[in-house]
Amino acid sequence: MKKTGILLTKAILVLLFTTFTACSDSGDDLPVVKTNTKTLEITTSAIGDQTQTAKQTGDFQKFSFKEGALEATSDAWDFAIRGRIFLVNGLSKYGGGEKIGLANEPTRTQNVAVCEGNDMFETRTSALGLPDHIYKQDALNMGYENYAAAISWLPRRGDADPRETWYFRSSQNRELLLLKPMVFVFKTHDGHFAKMAIKSIVRTNTDFDKKEDIDYVIQYYYNPEKGNPNLDEKI
Repeated sequence: MKKTGILLTKAILVLLFTTFTACSDSGDDLPVVKTNTKTLEITTSAIGDQTQTAKQTGDFQKFSFKEGALEATSDAWDFAIRGRIFLVNGLSKYGGGEKIGLANEPTRTQNVAVCEGNDMFETRTSALGLPDHIYKQDALNMGYENYAAAISWLPRRGDADPRETWYFRSSQNRELLLLKPMVFVFKTHDGHFAKMAIKSIVRTNTDFDKKEDIDYVIQYYYNPEKGNPNLDEKI
């Protein structure tokens, strides 16, 4: 009987060990969440003093969510970027004209609009319920809204400025730009919804009185179904 009891105890211990090992190993095989998120890596240069952003020169690079690529010659773009300036391919109806007065500014031919949110790219899963009035476009002479660009670059235009800023300067190193957790929701040039977040911004030069060279890493998701506000990028 004693020998039988010992064998039974050993069998139970082996069973428990096997079960524990199986449970432990299962954690290594958790399914990877697949998404349709895409990444844009882009280097952009703005010529001129960093404190005079609106007077800087250089080429704007235009991006299309639909194509997932820079559109050098096409008018079918959604946002354009040079240095810290972002433009959208839509001009406020209150502003009139075609440009807001920047050097080398691309002409807008579409009706792109954007709104910003103080949430994360991953948690912004829908544009449903976002009212039309919070979507912004660029505006000639600051238009009705009292700002020139829908996506703000510092400095803001006082407390009345309705836009959020997507970065701030480090208190320890004023040349270091730090990102805020922010997501931009777009109504694209072709009538779709998209979301975009700036994940990394690195200035690669030090002579900021002459130019700004910036490397960006941007995440985005474009809903391929026209008019569908779903922004959940998970497959």
